[in-house]
Parts: sequence; C-alpha cells; structure tokens
Amino acid sequence: MTLVRALSLAVALLAPAAARADDLPGGEPRTWEERTGWNTELVAGHGIGLFGGREAGGGHRSGVVGDATIRVGVHHVGRFHDKGLLGIRASSLAWCMPLMMCGGLPGLLMGPTSAFAGNELGVDLAAHVFYGLGAEAPPLGFALGVRPTFRVARDSRFRTASYLGSLLPEVGLAFPSARARELYLELSLYPIAWTVTRQLGVQWDVLRERLSIPLDGAPVTVTVATSLSLMWL
Repeated sequence: MTLVRALSLAVALLAPAAARADDLPGGEPRTWEERTGWNTELVAGHGIGLFGGREAGGGHRSGVVGDATIRVGVHHVGRFHDKGLLGIRASSLAWCMPLMMCGGLPGLLMGPTSAFAGNELGVDLAAHVFYGLGAEAPPLGFALGVRPTFRVARDSRFRTASYLGSLLPEVGLAFPSARARELYLELSLYPIAWTVTRQLGVQWDVLRERLSIPLDGAPVTVTVATSLSLMWL
C-alpha cells in the first residue's frame, strides 16, 4: 500500500462522519471541482526571495529574506464553464490564462469563460513572519494582509489562478523591526495547488512579487520570492 493510500485510509477510519457518499474508491485524491459550495482551507508554508531598494542617502541595499506564512481561506466553488467565446470546449487552456491570457487574442476567444475571473471566489487572511538573511535586511518582522482569491477549480487535481486572480494583490501592513511600518502589495503571479489526499494538498507560489512602501516616506523596496506550502482542506 502506498503512503498516500495509507494516509487516506487512516483519515477515513478516524473521521467516518466526514466521509461522503460520492468519495472516490480507495480514498483517491479528489479534484478541485468536487469541493462545491463554501469551503475553508488552512495553508502553512515558507518562502525565500531577494529584496532590493534605494537607501535614503542615495545608495542601494539588497539581500535575502525568508517568509513563514499562515493563511486561512474561505472560498465558494461554483460550476466550471469550459467553453470559450467561440463556443469551443478548451478547459486545458485554463493553465495559460494567467500568463498574458494565453497570448492575448487566442485566449480571449478560446479560453474557458471561467478562466477569466475563476469559479472559486473568496478571500484569504494571511499572517507572515519574515527575517533577513543578510546584514542589510531587517532581522525580524511580521505582517498581516488580505488577499482576494479568484481561482480556477476544474475537474483536475491541479488548481491555479484565473486571469483576474493573477492581477489582484494581497494588501496589508508590515511591521519590520527597527524600521517604520510599511504598506505592502504582493502579487502571486502563478500559484499551483495539487491535491495529495482528500484532506491534504501542496501549493507552490512560483513567483511572488512584493512592493513595500514605508509609511515614513523612506524609499520603497521590492521583493521577488518563491514559496512552498502544505494545505489542509
């Protein structure tokens, strides 16, 4: 018995009341489209990236920063419409919609209508603890933010952002040590989530871009990072 099947069997024995009549045989991982209606998920992960910005005196500073994150999400999954404006079924094009709409006009005409705004809509509340790995980075800090979620949840074990979802930022306040508070905007341009079991998943935020704006008027900084997370569904 594989490890995945063993974990799925243990969950089924410990929580029989949570089992659904339409569960797949053997506790196989479910697709994202199965999570119809309102759902919650808990995500915990860690990222690492590079930051850079100007100093007040005109110089530049840069360094490596780590970011431990916990997210709590509340989402509603509706029906996935796989036809495009031309009436052609092209659900596979959902994967390239966050990437400049599959090249522009082709995506506009052929991309699934649900891939524009998504069929999984909701909000994530995020808490970050970040730390610098160099002398020029803040040694420790934390941040609180809110991210609107517009995702594509189709008949697949993989989920990603919709076109609109890749453009909407997380917004929040950061509290770095020995520095002024910061307003930040963060984009996750291509998040990929994968169901491992019926209750667990893995998410890779391939490219995160954060703009930090100090509230005391100091120069802004930009962070480019990637992160990996575990998900409890």
